Amino acid sequence: MLIKRTPYRGKRVLRRSWPRRSVAVAAAALCLLAVVCGRTYSYFSAKDKVVNRLDLSELDFVIEEPSWEEPDTPVRPGDVLTKDPQIVNTGETDFVVRVKIQEVWVPKDPASTLQQLINPDYVRYFAADTGGEGEGGAFPAQQLLSILQADGQLDEGVKNFALRLDLTPNKTNPNTTYWAQDGTAGWYRGSTQNSEWLYYNQIVPADGGRTAPVFQAVTIRTAEDVWPLDAITLAPGEDLTQAHAEQLAEYNKLLTQYDLELYVYAETVQADSFAWQDAWGTDLPQDWEDSWGGAAP
Repeated sequence: MLIKRTPYRGKRVLRRSWPRRSVAVAAAALCLLAVVCGRTYSYFSAKDKVVNRLDLSELDFVIEEPSWEEPDTPVRPGDVLTKDPQIVNTGETDFVVRVKIQEVWVPKDPASTLQQLINPDYVRYFAADTGGEGEGGAFPAQQLLSILQADGQLDEGVKNFALRLDLTPNKTNPNTTYWAQDGTAGWYRGSTQNSEWLYYNQIVPADGGRTAPVFQAVTIRTAEDVWPLDAITLAPGEDLTQAHAEQLAEYNKLLTQYDLELYVYAETVQADSFAWQDAWGTDLPQDWEDSWGGAAP
């Protein structure tokens, strides 16, 4: 059994770019870009008994967003963008898949002294597999806005629009309003501490099989969300109201100086022969080592 897990750099390497769009903050603009920039290929071999020929069957995939629509107005922090990335198996072999999300803020001015910001948690993600009020169970923009507004009354651990490492779809989220409770297809966080990987609990069949969306929507956090009043540390003699206002202004100014890139990295491994044990064993969700998805072997 030959397992290859190095990123593919040939002609078929996938770099899927979602369209750029502006984010209005004061008089400046941000860009929202999502790119798939990582993949792992695995191969299996079968020996011909007569001529000893190796027959290689390839893993391949693309990422699609069926619900994406280009916004016709500038996007502001607090606005919701419907984005539903799904991994589609375009190869000849069933595979298992995991993904991770990376948030990168790049200075708009290449000559500036500002540094790139990696995963500062200025973006929230909405992941759900049930409860959409639109056609086919989709989440219309108004419903997403209502959910985001309701989140303002919830503690961080049960908000539906989660931070990157709190994105725990299905039954693992304490707020079960939008999670199917019957063990249906979904994404689960890896088991190591602060794991960045989400694992899809179903085998994705060859020739067009697809995952459920990794998430359904994204929003750039408002200054009030990033810096609530109780997060302000006062210097001696400093006024709380003034200090809070200054912190909000500093965050909004920061957004005008950066472009945002959202990366979704996807890795796949052939579904048979427990190949995922060698590839991802130390990080697999609990009880997934011998049966993908955690069911009894």
